[in-house]
Amino acid sequence: MAFLSTALKADILAQALKLADSLAINAPKAVEQTTEAFLSRHESSITRWLAMVAPEGQPQDGQITRDEFSSLVRGLKDLEDMQVLAKKVKRKKALNAFADGLIDTAIHAGLTAAFGPGGSLAAAVITNVIDEASQ
Repeated sequence: MAFLSTALKADILAQALKLADSLAINAPKAVEQTTEAFLSRHESSITRWLAMVAPEGQPQDGQITRDEFSSLVRGLKDLEDMQVLAKKVKRKKALNAFADGLIDTAIHAGLTAAFGPGGSLAAAVITNVIDEASQ
């Protein structure tokens, strides 16, 4: 398996740092870590696609144009955005289930304290919330 050259990685990082500077992002360490993480996650795809780019003119069988290469690499951002969104949705679902369960637990525990036994109902509510959040 081929990998991106050290020189190409260094060039990408240098350009990322210049971009961050031009946007007044004063966090070079974070820019470096983000750039290196992105390249690490997608190095094999980028390397494979680079090897497929036709040098000039019309691509032959198995080759792609420079525009197609650009589109594929931009698609990586879309993929990462979708993955982040999926994590947020899952986390929000778990937090909503927890909030609902907490309210139910407070209601049942309060009524049990005020009117007597039945504390097992609160435990059942918590178990149900945990089961829903793990789905």
